[in-house]
Amino acid sequence: MYGHPAVDIAVTLTDATVREGQTSEMAFRVGAMTAVKQGLHAGQPQLLQPIMKVEIIAPEEFTGEVMGDFASRKGKVDQLLAKGPVRLISGLAPLSEMFGYATNLRSLTQGRGTFTLQFNHYGYVESSKQ
Repeated sequence: MYGHPAVDIAVTLTDATVREGQTSEMAFRVGAMTAVKQGLHAGQPQLLQPIMKVEIIAPEEFTGEVMGDFASRKGKVDQLLAKGPVRLISGLAPLSEMFGYATNLRSLTQGRGTFTLQFNHYGYVESSKQ
């Protein structure tokens, strides 16, 4: 499937015909692999990716730029809280979009922004990227 492993699947063989002298163990293996490939293709499997809980702390004056950059990384903001002179931005984003974020955040906030990532769940990869 798209060059990625299929995990957590179960296959049950419900019928097989054995002809004496014409069937080998290898023939069953090849037949089973072919059937599984056809079944996976027909089942329209979906590729999953890790979605991370993101918490960003940034000075208030950089909130707009930080939120814009987060949105450009397919981030979805759940909450924006004022904590004195800083803002706490909480949301979800695909892990694949967060690589290099530390450098970007430092640039956007003159080195004063921080963030944390924590695994939240698996979500579907856009069909254009599968």
